[in-house]
Amino acid sequence: MTTAAVDTSTMTPLLSVRDLCHSYDDRVVLSGLTLDVQPGEVVGILGRNGSGKSTAIAVVAGLMPRQSGTIEVDGHAVRTFERGLRADMGVVFQSPALDDRLSCMENLQFAAALHALPRSVAKPRIQEQMAAAGLADRSKDLVATLSGGMKRRLDLARALLHRPRFLLMDEPTSGLDEAAFRTTWDRLNEMRGSSGTAILLATHRADEAERCDRIAILDGGQIVETDTPSALRARVLDDLIVLSGEQPEAMAEQVQKTLGLTCQRSGSQVFVECERGHEVVPKLVCELDPQTLSAVELRRPSLADVFLKITGHSLSEQDGEAA
Repeated sequence: MTTAAVDTSTMTPLLSVRDLCHSYDDRVVLSGLTLDVQPGEVVGILGRNGSGKSTAIAVVAGLMPRQSGTIEVDGHAVRTFERGLRADMGVVFQSPALDDRLSCMENLQFAAALHALPRSVAKPRIQEQMAAAGLADRSKDLVATLSGGMKRRLDLARALLHRPRFLLMDEPTSGLDEAAFRTTWDRLNEMRGSSGTAILLATHRADEAERCDRIAILDGGQIVETDTPSALRARVLDDLIVLSGEQPEAMAEQVQKTLGLTCQRSGSQVFVECERGHEVVPKLVCELDPQTLSAVELRRPSLADVFLKITGHSLSEQDGEAA
């Protein structure tokens, strides 16, 4: 399900990051990262594994030192991550931050204690979050007995227990099956719609990026484009033809030479942007050597295709330059 875009034209950002930089020794991971997140908005940082997404989330969350750049909340500069800011912020890590040896209830009780919630406040909130996570009947069960999807729902309940104003998420659906993926996003949309919580998430999944209001494409440690999913997809022509074969370079040259169409290669595949793709496919099949062409696919462009066009890299590739 695609979410409705939030109108950000007249709003003050809840979270504003400017010129964030981070290096490991002489290896630059983030270089001038800049983005805003409005109240009730979901902004996704889309990048390859190893592109610096996790580092960005960790630095914004105050879990890693900020080497340069500024972070503002409600227009006020954040110099140190004092207790007041942590009360405004929830963090969902790539792997659930839960203790498998404790029960579901005990994990949330521990989280409530960390945020110094009074018992009179913590008890009803824990019950509320357990119900919202669909785990009310599993409250006494050890976390070790839960499925991956249940753990993710409980981890989200942990992050929301103190009712943060903004939520930072690092690959929030990593390892989840399709049903758990949909359930997690249903919960996120319900939560941000009812409370106006802002969400900044890092992901390498194009289908997850589709659910965001805006996407910030991260490549080489920099945000190279930021826009809505629909606006980004509009940068690719109406149809996309994907050619697969053992000689992608030869196929690309032949397509450009005979049909004058622009191609982009990724691995063993050639991506051809065009209009009226159903008319182009027969021409390609006739022109290309059948010994080099093993498969032809015609489809609508996705955010993965947009990422490839903008960066020249596939989302499935590993970025060796960042963490």
